[in-house]
Amino acid sequence: MAASSQPLQTISSPPVAVSRGSSGASLGEDENGEAAELYTETGEVNVIRDVLGTLDHVGKDSEVTLLLLENGIKLTVVNESKTVLANAFLQDKLFSKYAVAVGVRFTVSLTVLLECLTLFGTSSTGRPLRMIHARDGAPLVLELVEASVATRCAIATLVAAEPIELNFASPDVRGKAIIISSAVHDALYELEGVAGSIAFEFVPQTRAASAMFRMSARGSAGSCAIEFPHTSDGGGTSGGTAEVGPGAAALIESFDTVELITNEYKTELVHASLRALALASKTSIRVNTEGILSLQHMINRGDELIFVEFFVVPDEAYEPDAA
Repeated sequence: MAASSQPLQTISSPPVAVSRGSSGASLGEDENGEAAELYTETGEVNVIRDVLGTLDHVGKDSEVTLLLLENGIKLTVVNESKTVLANAFLQDKLFSKYAVAVGVRFTVSLTVLLECLTLFGTSSTGRPLRMIHARDGAPLVLELVEASVATRCAIATLVAAEPIELNFASPDVRGKAIIISSAVHDALYELEGVAGSIAFEFVPQTRAASAMFRMSARGSAGSCAIEFPHTSDGGGTSGGTAEVGPGAAALIESFDTVELITNEYKTELVHASLRALALASKTSIRVNTEGILSLQHMINRGDELIFVEFFVVPDEAYEPDAA
Protein backbone atom coordinates (compact mmCIF):
# COMPACT_ATOMS: atom_id res chain seq x y z
CA MET A 1 0.00 0.00 0.00
CA ALA A 2 1.48 3.34 -0.99
CA ALA A 3 0.82 6.70 0.55
CA SER A 4 0.64 10.00 -1.29
CA SER A 5 3.44 12.44 -0.66
CA GLN A 6 2.93 15.80 1.00
CA PRO A 7 5.55 18.11 2.51
CA LEU A 8 5.97 17.76 6.26
CA GLN A 9 3.55 20.09 8.03
CA THR A 10 4.48 22.73 10.60
CA ILE A 11 2.59 23.43 13.82
CA SER A 12 2.45 26.48 16.03
CA SER A 13 3.75 25.96 19.54
CA PRO A 14 2.57 27.99 22.52
CA PRO A 15 5.07 30.00 24.55
CA VAL A 16 6.96 27.94 27.09
CA ALA A 17 8.00 29.34 30.45
CA VAL A 18 11.74 29.78 30.86
CA SER A 19 13.27 27.73 33.68
CA ARG A 20 16.73 27.28 35.11
CA GLY A 21 19.30 24.66 34.18
CA SER A 22 18.86 20.91 34.56
CA SER A 23 20.39 20.86 38.03
CA GLY A 24 18.42 23.84 39.26
CA ALA A 25 21.52 26.07 39.24
CA SER A 26 21.37 29.60 37.93
CA LEU A 27 22.06 30.12 34.26
CA GLY A 28 25.59 30.66 33.00
CA GLU A 29 26.82 34.12 32.11
CA ASP A 30 27.81 35.69 28.83
CA GLU A 31 30.98 37.75 28.35
CA ASN A 32 29.26 40.76 29.95
CA GLY A 33 28.40 38.85 33.10
CA GLU A 34 24.70 38.66 32.24
CA ALA A 35 22.57 35.53 32.49
CA ALA A 36 22.68 33.59 29.21
CA GLU A 37 19.96 31.44 27.64
CA LEU A 38 22.60 28.82 26.86
CA TYR A 39 25.90 28.21 28.63
CA THR A 40 27.71 24.89 28.28
CA GLU A 41 31.21 23.52 28.57
CA THR A 42 32.38 20.19 27.19
CA GLY A 43 35.55 18.34 26.29
CA GLU A 44 33.70 16.21 23.73
CA VAL A 45 34.22 18.49 20.72
CA ASN A 46 34.74 15.57 18.34
CA VAL A 47 31.46 13.96 19.41
CA ILE A 48 29.50 17.17 18.80
CA ARG A 49 31.17 17.62 15.42
CA ASP A 50 30.42 14.03 14.40
CA VAL A 51 26.76 14.31 15.42
CA LEU A 52 26.31 17.57 13.49
CA GLY A 53 28.12 16.00 10.54
CA THR A 54 25.44 13.30 10.28
CA LEU A 55 22.90 16.05 9.49
CA ASP A 56 25.00 17.77 6.82
CA HIS A 57 23.48 16.02 3.77
CA VAL A 58 19.83 16.82 4.43
CA GLY A 59 19.95 19.79 2.07
CA LYS A 60 22.20 22.35 0.47
CA ASP A 61 23.17 25.25 2.75
CA SER A 62 21.20 23.66 5.58
CA GLU A 63 20.28 25.45 8.77
CA VAL A 64 20.06 23.71 12.13
CA THR A 65 17.58 24.63 14.86
CA LEU A 66 18.63 24.17 18.47
CA LEU A 67 15.92 23.48 21.05
CA LEU A 68 17.16 23.83 24.62
CA LEU A 69 15.73 21.16 26.93
CA GLU A 70 16.28 20.21 30.52
CA ASN A 71 18.12 17.01 29.61
CA GLY A 72 19.96 18.16 26.48
CA ILE A 73 19.91 20.01 23.16
CA LYS A 74 17.71 18.82 20.30
CA LEU A 75 19.11 19.54 16.83
CA THR A 76 16.75 19.68 13.83
CA VAL A 77 17.47 20.12 10.12
CA VAL A 78 14.80 20.29 7.38
CA ASN A 79 15.45 20.50 3.65
CA GLU A 80 13.98 23.31 1.56
CA SER A 81 11.11 21.23 0.14
CA LYS A 82 10.27 19.79 3.59
CA THR A 83 10.61 16.25 2.31
CA VAL A 84 13.38 15.28 4.75
CA LEU A 85 13.68 16.12 8.44
CA ALA A 86 16.54 15.02 10.69
CA ASN A 87 16.78 15.15 14.48
CA ALA A 88 19.78 14.54 16.72
CA PHE A 89 20.09 14.89 20.47
CA LEU A 90 23.06 16.00 22.58
CA GLN A 91 22.44 14.75 26.11
CA ASP A 92 23.36 17.00 29.00
CA LYS A 93 25.76 14.23 30.11
CA LEU A 94 28.08 15.30 27.27
CA PHE A 95 28.62 18.63 29.03
CA SER A 96 30.63 19.25 32.19
CA LYS A 97 28.60 22.46 32.65
CA TYR A 98 25.05 22.71 31.32
CA ALA A 99 22.75 25.66 32.03
CA VAL A 100 19.87 26.59 29.71
CA ALA A 101 16.59 28.45 29.49
CA VAL A 102 14.30 25.51 28.77
CA GLY A 103 12.19 25.86 25.62
CA VAL A 104 14.33 28.46 23.85
CA ARG A 105 14.75 27.79 20.12
CA PHE A 106 17.05 29.46 17.60
CA THR A 107 18.58 28.63 14.23
CA VAL A 108 22.11 28.90 12.82
CA SER A 109 23.84 27.89 9.60
CA LEU A 110 24.86 24.24 9.88
CA THR A 111 27.68 24.80 7.39
CA VAL A 112 29.15 27.68 9.39
CA LEU A 113 28.77 25.80 12.69
CA LEU A 114 30.65 22.79 11.30
CA GLU A 115 33.36 25.06 9.84
CA CYS A 116 33.85 26.67 13.24
CA LEU A 117 34.15 23.31 14.97
CA THR A 118 36.63 22.18 12.29
CA LEU A 119 38.78 25.24 13.04
CA PHE A 120 39.31 23.81 16.51
CA GLY A 121 41.06 20.79 14.99
CA THR A 122 40.48 17.05 15.29
CA SER A 123 42.51 16.49 18.44
CA SER A 124 40.58 18.88 20.67
CA THR A 125 39.09 16.19 22.94
CA GLY A 126 39.67 17.20 26.54
CA ARG A 127 40.03 20.90 25.88
CA PRO A 128 36.94 22.78 27.10
CA LEU A 129 34.60 24.08 24.42
CA ARG A 130 32.14 26.70 25.61
CA MET A 131 28.87 27.39 23.81
CA ILE A 132 27.06 30.57 24.79
CA HIS A 133 23.85 32.15 23.53
CA ALA A 134 23.05 35.23 25.55
CA ARG A 135 19.58 36.24 24.42
CA ASP A 136 17.19 36.47 21.47
CA GLY A 137 19.05 37.92 18.48
CA ALA A 138 22.52 37.44 19.99
CA PRO A 139 25.06 35.24 18.17
CA LEU A 140 25.92 31.70 19.17
CA VAL A 141 29.45 31.95 20.55
CA LEU A 142 31.87 29.01 20.46
CA GLU A 143 35.04 29.39 22.47
CA LEU A 144 37.82 26.83 22.80
CA VAL A 145 40.32 27.47 25.57
CA GLU A 146 43.81 25.97 25.70
CA ALA A 147 46.30 27.25 28.25
CA SER A 148 46.09 31.04 27.90
CA VAL A 149 44.91 30.98 24.26
CA ALA A 150 41.20 31.16 23.37
CA THR A 151 39.76 30.60 19.89
CA ARG A 152 36.39 32.30 19.50
CA CYS A 153 33.72 32.07 16.81
CA ALA A 154 30.48 34.07 16.80
CA ILE A 155 27.71 32.71 14.53
CA ALA A 156 24.69 34.81 13.59
CA THR A 157 21.38 33.38 14.81
CA LEU A 158 17.97 33.41 13.12
CA VAL A 159 14.43 33.13 14.41
CA ALA A 160 13.49 29.43 14.33
CA ALA A 161 10.66 28.30 12.07
CA GLU A 162 7.64 26.62 13.63
CA PRO A 163 8.33 22.96 14.51
CA ILE A 164 6.99 20.14 12.36
CA GLU A 165 4.55 17.62 13.83
CA LEU A 166 5.04 13.94 13.03
CA ASN A 167 2.75 11.16 14.21
CA PHE A 168 4.93 8.25 15.26
CA ALA A 169 3.21 7.19 18.46
CA SER A 170 2.61 3.43 18.64
CA PRO A 171 -0.93 3.51 17.12
CA ASP A 172 0.41 5.43 14.11
CA VAL A 173 3.24 3.00 13.29
CA ARG A 174 2.26 0.37 10.70
CA GLY A 175 5.60 -1.40 10.27
CA LYS A 176 8.84 -1.58 12.23
CA ALA A 177 12.18 -3.40 11.94
CA ILE A 178 15.45 -3.09 13.87
CA ILE A 179 18.44 -4.10 11.74
CA ILE A 180 22.24 -4.00 12.09
CA SER A 181 23.21 -0.63 10.60
CA SER A 182 26.13 -1.88 8.50
CA ALA A 183 23.75 -4.19 6.62
CA VAL A 184 21.33 -1.34 5.86
CA HIS A 185 24.27 0.83 4.77
CA ASP A 186 25.56 -1.86 2.38
CA ALA A 187 22.06 -2.48 1.01
CA LEU A 188 21.54 1.19 0.17
CA TYR A 189 24.85 1.28 -1.68
CA GLU A 190 23.84 -1.84 -3.64
CA LEU A 191 20.64 -0.09 -4.75
CA GLU A 192 22.17 3.34 -5.35
CA GLY A 193 22.65 3.23 -9.11
CA VAL A 194 19.63 1.11 -10.01
CA ALA A 195 16.87 3.73 -9.93
CA GLY A 196 15.94 7.15 -8.60
CA SER A 197 13.72 5.64 -5.90
CA ILE A 198 13.93 2.77 -3.42
CA ALA A 199 10.95 0.70 -2.26
CA PHE A 200 10.73 -0.24 1.43
CA GLU A 201 8.50 -3.26 2.13
CA PHE A 202 7.28 -4.88 5.33
CA VAL A 203 6.08 -8.36 4.41
CA PRO A 204 4.06 -10.38 6.98
CA GLN A 205 4.44 -14.13 7.27
CA THR A 206 1.02 -14.58 5.67
CA ARG A 207 2.45 -13.23 2.40
CA ALA A 208 5.75 -15.13 2.22
CA ALA A 209 7.65 -18.14 3.56
CA SER A 210 8.82 -15.95 6.44
CA ALA A 211 8.13 -12.40 7.54
CA MET A 212 10.71 -10.04 6.12
CA PHE A 213 11.84 -6.49 5.50
CA ARG A 214 12.80 -5.83 1.89
CA MET A 215 14.41 -2.98 -0.04
CA SER A 216 14.27 -2.94 -3.82
CA ALA A 217 14.77 -0.75 -6.85
CA ARG A 218 13.75 -1.06 -10.50
CA GLY A 219 15.39 0.78 -13.37
CA SER A 220 15.78 0.62 -17.13
CA ALA A 221 18.90 -1.53 -16.73
CA GLY A 222 17.28 -4.04 -14.40
CA SER A 223 16.18 -4.52 -10.81
CA CYS A 224 17.65 -5.41 -7.45
CA ALA A 225 16.01 -6.59 -4.22
CA ILE A 226 17.60 -7.20 -0.82
CA GLU A 227 15.66 -9.17 1.78
CA PHE A 228 16.06 -9.41 5.55
CA PRO A 229 13.99 -12.43 6.67
CA HIS A 230 12.81 -12.52 10.26
CA THR A 231 12.89 -15.97 11.83
CA SER A 232 10.77 -17.24 14.71
CA ASP A 233 13.71 -16.89 17.15
CA GLY A 234 14.08 -13.19 16.31
CA GLY A 235 17.12 -13.60 14.09
CA GLY A 236 17.51 -13.21 10.38
CA THR A 237 19.97 -13.19 7.51
CA SER A 238 20.22 -11.26 4.34
CA GLY A 239 19.08 -12.73 1.09
CA GLY A 240 17.30 -11.90 -2.14
CA THR A 241 19.17 -11.00 -5.29
CA ALA A 242 22.06 -9.35 -3.44
CA GLU A 243 23.97 -10.53 -0.38
CA VAL A 244 24.63 -8.03 2.40
CA GLY A 245 27.07 -8.80 5.21
CA PRO A 246 27.89 -12.22 6.68
CA GLY A 247 25.19 -14.71 5.83
CA ALA A 248 25.41 -16.47 9.19
CA ALA A 249 24.93 -13.31 11.27
CA ALA A 250 21.60 -12.31 12.71
CA LEU A 251 21.03 -8.98 10.99
CA ILE A 252 17.40 -8.27 11.91
CA GLU A 253 16.80 -7.92 15.63
CA SER A 254 13.03 -7.40 15.62
CA PHE A 255 10.21 -7.07 13.12
CA ASP A 256 6.55 -6.13 13.37
CA THR A 257 3.80 -5.72 10.80
CA VAL A 258 0.30 -7.14 10.40
CA GLU A 259 -0.09 -6.31 6.72
CA LEU A 260 1.92 -5.88 3.54
CA ILE A 261 3.28 -2.34 3.49
CA THR A 262 5.06 -0.93 0.44
CA ASN A 263 6.19 2.65 -0.09
CA GLU A 264 8.84 4.13 -2.32
CA TYR A 265 11.21 6.98 -1.45
CA LYS A 266 13.55 9.04 -3.58
CA THR A 267 17.07 7.65 -3.36
CA GLU A 268 18.69 11.04 -2.78
CA LEU A 269 16.42 11.67 0.23
CA VAL A 270 17.12 8.29 1.83
CA HIS A 271 20.85 8.77 1.27
CA ALA A 272 20.79 11.85 3.50
CA SER A 273 21.17 9.38 6.39
CA LEU A 274 24.20 7.48 5.04
CA ARG A 275 26.73 9.30 7.22
CA ALA A 276 24.74 8.43 10.34
CA LEU A 277 24.42 4.83 9.13
CA ALA A 278 28.20 4.58 8.83
CA LEU A 279 28.59 5.50 12.52
CA ALA A 280 25.61 3.57 13.90
CA SER A 281 25.39 0.06 15.33
CA LYS A 282 21.62 -0.48 14.98
CA THR A 283 18.92 1.17 12.89
CA SER A 284 15.18 1.23 13.58
CA ILE A 285 13.12 1.48 10.39
CA ARG A 286 9.47 2.51 10.80
CA VAL A 287 6.60 3.63 8.57
CA ASN A 288 3.53 5.48 9.85
CA THR A 289 -0.04 5.68 8.57
CA GLU A 290 0.91 8.52 6.20
CA GLY A 291 3.71 6.48 4.63
CA ILE A 292 6.42 8.66 6.20
CA LEU A 293 9.63 6.72 6.70
CA SER A 294 11.62 6.96 9.94
CA LEU A 295 15.26 5.85 10.07
CA GLN A 296 16.54 6.07 13.65
CA HIS A 297 20.24 5.31 14.10
CA MET A 298 21.84 4.36 17.42
CA ILE A 299 25.44 5.57 17.66
CA ASN A 300 27.75 4.35 20.44
CA ARG A 301 30.25 6.94 21.62
CA GLY A 302 32.10 5.65 24.66
CA ASP A 303 29.63 5.17 27.48
CA GLU A 304 26.97 7.29 25.77
CA LEU A 305 24.31 6.40 23.21
CA ILE A 306 23.42 9.05 20.63
CA PHE A 307 20.29 8.79 18.49
CA VAL A 308 19.96 10.44 15.08
CA GLU A 309 16.62 10.13 13.28
CA PHE A 310 15.64 10.93 9.68
CA PHE A 311 12.08 11.28 8.41
CA VAL A 312 11.40 10.98 4.66
CA VAL A 313 8.11 11.54 2.83
CA PRO A 314 7.10 8.90 0.25
CA ASP A 315 7.40 9.40 -3.49
CA GLU A 316 3.89 10.30 -4.67
CA ALA A 317 4.66 9.08 -8.20
CA TYR A 318 5.19 5.52 -7.00
CA GLU A 319 2.65 2.88 -8.05
CA PRO A 320 3.31 -0.55 -6.48
CA ASP A 321 2.74 -3.75 -8.39
CA ALA A 322 -0.65 -5.35 -7.85
CA ALA A 323 -0.44 -8.07 -5.23
